[in-house]
Amino acid sequence: MLVIDVETTGLDPNKYSIISVGAVDFDDPQRQFYGECKVWDGALVSKEALKVNGFTEEEARSQSKKTLTEVMHEFKKWIDVSGKITLAGQNPAFDRDFLNDSFRRAGIDFKFAIIKSLFILAMLRTEIPFGHSASQA
Repeated sequence: MLVIDVETTGLDPNKYSIISVGAVDFDDPQRQFYGECKVWDGALVSKEALKVNGFTEEEARSQSKKTLTEVMHEFKKWIDVSGKITLAGQNPAFDRDFLNDSFRRAGIDFKFAIIKSLFILAMLRTEIPFGHSASQA
């Protein structure tokens, strides 16, 4: 399972861009990926999103950064080594939608389909039965 977090310039992958991808192999936490990129040409940049993720508009548009296509190809190679395609995260549907759109933009025929919430993962790791609070376990 891959625990993934993306930072973006807004909420809609059709209008906004990924600016960073971070990932950890859940079963091998030493195996990690991190990549930053500039926004794709024409992508919008929301000031509200930048307040949340801590990037500046200059960083999001920096020509010295890799392209989204380059980062997505590097990320796909990292995924291929792990052989895992289950995605987990704090808001996995959001991350999945941006990643899948970014794979498409990069010309990569790949989509994440399976997602898991970190809340569920935490319960599985601590063996807390579903429907019970930690104080009841």
